[in-house]
Amino acid sequence: MFFGVLLSKLPISRAEAKALGALRYFTGKPCKHGHLAPSLTSSAECVECHAIRRRLYMRKWAANNPKVRRRKAAKWYNKNRELVLKRTKRWKQNNPIHAASLRAKYRASYIKACPAWVDDAHMDKIREIYKLCRKTSKETGVMHAVDHIVPLQGKTVCGLHVWWNLRVITQEENNRRPKVWDATMS
Repeated sequence: MFFGVLLSKLPISRAEAKALGALRYFTGKPCKHGHLAPSLTSSAECVECHAIRRRLYMRKWAANNPKVRRRKAAKWYNKNRELVLKRTKRWKQNNPIHAASLRAKYRASYIKACPAWVDDAHMDKIREIYKLCRKTSKETGVMHAVDHIVPLQGKTVCGLHVWWNLRVITQEENNRRPKVWDATMS
C-alpha cells in the first residue's frame, strides 16, 4: 500500500494525471470494490483491483501453460539459486516442525506411501506428532524420533504416511527396530 506522503504527491483526478503524464492518481475515495488506493491513469482501475485481476490472470495462464511456466520457473531458479537456497534455509530454521513433516511426506510420497487423500487436516495432525517428538526430546534430554508403526517399506506389507501410523519413540529404540517388517511381527 502507498504511504500518505506519496499519496499527497499524486494528482487528484485522472484528467490532471493525464495532463502531467503521471501513471497514477489518488482521489481519496474508495473504488467500487471498497479499496482506498490510487488508480491507474491508463484504465482508471484502482491498483488493488488491478493486482487482484492480474493474479487471477496469471493463475489461469499458468494452469493453461504448464510447460512454459515450468521452463520460466527453472530459468528464474537457476538465475536466483543462491537467494532461493538462503531463503529456504532460513524458513527451515524458523519452521523446524513443519520442515520435518514435509520431508517425511516427501519421502513417503516418493515411495508411494502418502495417499492422495492426505489433506491439510491430516498434515496438521502429523505436524502435531513431530512437535510432540521435538518437545519430548527437549524435556527429557534424550533424542526421540517419529516412527512409522508399520514401516513404509515392509517385507510383506507397507504402511502409509498417515497420523495414525506414527508414534514417538526414543532414537535408540528406533535404531534397534528391524528395518524390514512383516505382518507376523504385529
